[in-house]
Amino acid sequence: MNLKILPMIFTLTYCLLSLHMLSADEPTAKEKRQVKTIASILDRAGRLYQSKKFEACKDKIDQAQAQMEQMSASADAELLELIKPEYTRLSNAHKLLTEQGLEMTALKPMPSPMTGDAKGEAVSFVESVAPILVSNCGRCHVRGNRGDFSAASYNSLMQSTHVAAGLANESRLIEVIVDGDMPPNGNVSKEDLDTLKNWIAQGAKYDGEMPNQNISMLDGIEPEMEQERLQVTKSTGKETVSFGLHIAPVLIENCGQCHIDTNNVRGNFNMANFQQFLRGGDSGNPFVPGKSRESNLIKRLRGIDSEVMPPSGKLDDKVIAQIAKWIDEGGKFDGGDNPQLELLVVAATARAGAQTHEELKAERDELARKNWKLIMSDVSGDENTTENFRIVGATLPDRLDQFGKMAEKMAPKIRDAFKTKSAGPFIKGDTTIFLFERRYDFNELGVMLNGRDLPMGLKGYWDFNTIDAYASLLTARNQEPETTQAILAQQLAAIYVTSLAPDVPRWFADGAGYWAAAKIYSRDDLVSKWDEQAKSVYATMEKPSDFATGRMPEHEAALVGYLFVTGLRSDSGRFAKLFKFLDSNYSFERAFTEALGKSPAEYFNGAGARQSNRRN
Repeated sequence: MNLKILPMIFTLTYCLLSLHMLSADEPTAKEKRQVKTIASILDRAGRLYQSKKFEACKDKIDQAQAQMEQMSASADAELLELIKPEYTRLSNAHKLLTEQGLEMTALKPMPSPMTGDAKGEAVSFVESVAPILVSNCGRCHVRGNRGDFSAASYNSLMQSTHVAAGLANESRLIEVIVDGDMPPNGNVSKEDLDTLKNWIAQGAKYDGEMPNQNISMLDGIEPEMEQERLQVTKSTGKETVSFGLHIAPVLIENCGQCHIDTNNVRGNFNMANFQQFLRGGDSGNPFVPGKSRESNLIKRLRGIDSEVMPPSGKLDDKVIAQIAKWIDEGGKFDGGDNPQLELLVVAATARAGAQTHEELKAERDELARKNWKLIMSDVSGDENTTENFRIVGATLPDRLDQFGKMAEKMAPKIRDAFKTKSAGPFIKGDTTIFLFERRYDFNELGVMLNGRDLPMGLKGYWDFNTIDAYASLLTARNQEPETTQAILAQQLAAIYVTSLAPDVPRWFADGAGYWAAAKIYSRDDLVSKWDEQAKSVYATMEKPSDFATGRMPEHEAALVGYLFVTGLRSDSGRFAKLFKFLDSNYSFERAFTEALGKSPAEYFNGAGARQSNRRN
């Protein structure tokens, strides 16, 4: 090995893999988790660098950098102190990857905490700042919430990431004004800009009586009325162009970088899901149903009265014509009854739905081989195929066969547990089961396929994204397959439940998986351990809804989901209704609402969570 490279590898390994004590009393629990997430991303980047996967390492560094800059922009002194060690790691890694020849996004300097010594007379939010915001941002951000940024009240403004108190030049609000990105139809005067800067530099303080009051009321000026929003119109099935099959993939491929996979969507036009897509952006609604020639989307794609979109180059005329045809047919949604489903999932569901079982199975066969090679680049894996499963692992053929037979035996028991009537294969396209005999290899599945480390106590991990479906097991070669039967059953049951509706949340699928496995293998020692672990995790929750709202680690939310499903099962009528609806192609949102009488959000914000999370 070149001796000049050794110090570089050692430095990057030390920067990215070393453990850090995150000691800060003042930052909130949420902020601490965010810092730990950044640290975890940097750890994964270090392993990728060691494996000489430099492009993948760069992707992780870019991800950590984006999160770091967003978090530090509004951080106070205590939080900045907590972030500092990770910023040092990021800076060193950034430099070393640059030296490797990779083109890196410029790293912003670490901001200084607010000093409180901004000069000049105190700027009044009520008398000076509110009128500026109402005049320049009223239509989109006071009356509306374009780009998920609301300036409707002082509290809304400060809860966003657009104002970093004490750091005017680091504030997103100032940045978009200075760059000319906002407001879209005019400019903020220099005098008003200086007022905003000075107010932020002085600490972005509030001098009114009700910080939750709409700022238009503070100034006595009503914001300009927004254009009437488009409503979701469901497809009749007679249209010749499908949004999910034909339009969504085009938007994802050509518009995703600016309008989906970013925290700051361009022109406030968010395409993450169909509901947000309909809201449009700074230019108004994206289309006029039935009138493609008058639609902003088509004008932008064709470069009429504006620059051509996407910036990479004009789309093929046939593709634009197909989008125009979809608009002329009403711009209807055929992605089920949940328009808030991620566009990526809508496209994947439509694609899988258009394939036969055999076509999807062939695609998953190829994915299984590619994924194994990605995880175990230096070790070839053998395969064994059963009626509903493909088992892949670097182990004895007889062992692959044993696990395949065990999975086939539990498949009908899982269906029976949920009383579903779905016919045909257990899962359309079949399910892959990966077997690993070393924890490092098992963890690499988490890193390479999901971008994260797997918790140390975990011995199984699954995923289902419609196009792919896999379970995985960490099992020693001398370990009997039956010792892991409950773990495998939990994963297969979770995959089965997720396959019923594309918007089934992870916590529910996992919880249902635990419940089904516990029902099928009630005498397994693992079941009693699950009960204890679930109750222990539940006792640590700050709010009853934490497990269902993404405020807990995935593996912990799964255990509380187990308690929820177990509690729901005690009300056999609601339990049966929920799975009957799911088996009838209802979205999870709709099935949950009709079975339990409230939407998931309403339910978990109320007393239902407290009552159903406890297991008698």
